[in-house]
Amino acid sequence: MTCVRCKHQGAKKFGTYGRRKIQRCRCQSCRATFADPSTPKLGTHYTSPETAAKVLTLMLEGMSIRAISRFTGMHKTTILSILETVGANCRKLWDAKIRGIRTQFVQADEIWSFVGCPQRRLPPNAPAEWGDQYVWIALDSVTKMVLGFHVGKREAVSADEFMRDLSERIDGTFSAYD
Repeated sequence: MTCVRCKHQGAKKFGTYGRRKIQRCRCQSCRATFADPSTPKLGTHYTSPETAAKVLTLMLEGMSIRAISRFTGMHKTTILSILETVGANCRKLWDAKIRGIRTQFVQADEIWSFVGCPQRRLPPNAPAEWGDQYVWIALDSVTKMVLGFHVGKREAVSADEFMRDLSERIDGTFSAYD
């Protein structure tokens, strides 16, 4: 087996760790220990892609985190962590692919929501991200493709960031209407 640190060929099995008994290895040259690279890994999770796909399918069907936990036997924090990893990977893919879009009309709108509690009920010691939040979204009016979005407060800084991101994704000019 090859060491992941020094690429030496003399790594040997060195016990297991965790509830799932993941195989550990130790390099005979640099003495580093690492998980067996043949163990299926999704992001930072030692979860099989089939199990992660099942979790995401159940979530997309509207099942709650606790129900998914009972159904699959996975811990709630693991389910949320898988969701976060998949979301980050989707964001990377979307950022890479949604560039140079030619469009004639763009619909831009905002959706109100709140984090923690509404702004009017915000306690004085609440974190800065709590309170009213807006999802700014831009759609191509013909294809209904999401061209850009931003989550933030309803203020000029958020609007500028949203429009700057949208302008980087659009090729040419367009008419915007609300």
